[in-house]
Amino acid sequence: MNLVSSKTYFLALLVFGSVVSESPCQTFTTVLTFQRGISETPLIQGTDGNLYGTLYNPGQVFRITPAGTLTILHWFGGPDGDWPNGALVQGADGNYYGTTSAGGTFDSGTVFRINSAGKLSTLSDFNYAVSGQPIGAMVQGLDGNFYGTAEGGPDESGNAFRVTPTGALTVLTDYSGTPVYNPVGLVLATNGDFYGVSSGLFKMTPQGVITGLDYFTNADGSDLNTPIQAMDGNFYGTTGEGGAYGSGTVFKVTPSGVVTVLHNFNGLDASYPNGLIQGSDGNFYGTSYYGGGYGTIFKITPQGELTVLYSFNPAEGGIYPLVPLVQDTNGLFYGITNESAPNAQGGSIFSLSVGLAPFVKTLPAAAPTGTTISILGTDLTGATSVTFNGIPAAFTVASPSLITAIIPAGATSGNIEVTTPGATLLSNAPFRVLPVIRSFSPSSGAVGTGVIIAGNSFTGTTSVSFGSVNASDFTVNSDTRITATVPAGASTGRIYVTTPGGPAASASSFTVN
Repeated sequence: MNLVSSKTYFLALLVFGSVVSESPCQTFTTVLTFQRGISETPLIQGTDGNLYGTLYNPGQVFRITPAGTLTILHWFGGPDGDWPNGALVQGADGNYYGTTSAGGTFDSGTVFRINSAGKLSTLSDFNYAVSGQPIGAMVQGLDGNFYGTAEGGPDESGNAFRVTPTGALTVLTDYSGTPVYNPVGLVLATNGDFYGVSSGLFKMTPQGVITGLDYFTNADGSDLNTPIQAMDGNFYGTTGEGGAYGSGTVFKVTPSGVVTVLHNFNGLDASYPNGLIQGSDGNFYGTSYYGGGYGTIFKITPQGELTVLYSFNPAEGGIYPLVPLVQDTNGLFYGITNESAPNAQGGSIFSLSVGLAPFVKTLPAAAPTGTTISILGTDLTGATSVTFNGIPAAFTVASPSLITAIIPAGATSGNIEVTTPGATLLSNAPFRVLPVIRSFSPSSGAVGTGVIIAGNSFTGTTSVSFGSVNASDFTVNSDTRITATVPAGASTGRIYVTTPGGPAASASSFTVN
């Protein structure tokens, strides 16, 4: 079914206009060539150290080792869905979740779960006229449920949905009457809300409340890709078209909606870019479908300095990359092309080394103390220490690619460090320790009443609110205690706390007398 090739090329970099050259040599490798099949979704790295992905046509889920050994886990056949079109997401339970855009009971797509052995379960069926047709990747929220977007629906404007790990599907909001129209995918932000793009950036709460944050002009770019939230808290992404030269842009948007164009693609450095990821070095990396002949791989700093790392060439393997990259914990970037010469019926999987060191990353990216999380890495056997921002943690080495660790009491948000016989590995992004509200006293009171909030991970609290009204008067007494005054205008509702690690809500409501 598949031809595997492994050709390595050392690149001489091209300079286009303001694009700068990269001093160290890059290493590009064609890892695998598909005889047939096109992917419209990026790869993800699983906790077993392998890469997982889907092919759109013919519909399938596959696994590939970093060395290029391919295993087809499932072929879609209609009743279980077809045409998977959103990237897989590995849930906290270790299974992989995804969507198809066709097949199922109503031929409008499905939500499915599949394990690493290839056992697939159809969790939900979509109906185009009612719940729409899923499009883009889902994301797992802080509540453990999965959130995504669908096109179509009763008025063709699309909607957002939530699905539980067991398959209970809820349409959260219809985009009719909002500044949003058929967006593709969502991103989970550190504040617990979801963000996406339509004609500009919008925010959605887990309850489905939509807020439009900005509007993109043609100078900012059009045909927006789903952005990422970077370590600085801002959102970064690309537009496929528009900008100064009509070839797309790289943009930054603040959480409040201020847009900055960091780079205008000129058709030589890139054209029709596919989105960004943030590398372990803090820079952004992306691919473009056109530009440089048959597409490019580029790096751009948060300040907007762009470097072309590789220009695709049919003589060297695949061409026309269609999806964003993924960075493996071995430091390499992996991606997929839409075609592979001379075989035009299938694409290829490639890797690119830019000299970045191995690192570790976590699943999930945020959790409260006492939670057992997964730490994914490379060559973890014999690890002697795991710390959360300097606090030692109890851990177990489950395999060469996986450590399970318990978030220790007193841990604060920051980098995870794993010490192995061969290296000291840092997390590619800060791990966020979520706060927890365990109780509050008194349970009721008038405006002006002092309330003691008990819990943990309160250090650095930035806001306390009673319902939707922020308390202007609060004091963080310790990591486990906050005192706050019930603000004017507050009504009966839950108490909310926001910290650098994320948000927390009380289980019960405070009654305003």
